[in-house]
Amino acid sequence: MAINSLGQPSRKHRKRNFPPEGNHSLELTPSGTLPKRKMGNFH
Repeated sequence: MAINSLGQPSRKHRKRNFPPEGNHSLELTPSGTLPKRKMGNFH
């Protein structure tokens, strides 16, 4: 299933590795992944 990483499991694997604006939200801020969500939470 790893080969289909860019297919259907891609969404499942991504959610497990990178939660939706969860605890990584603050850590992914400097990366520029979710600047809109982080800015709203930070302000």
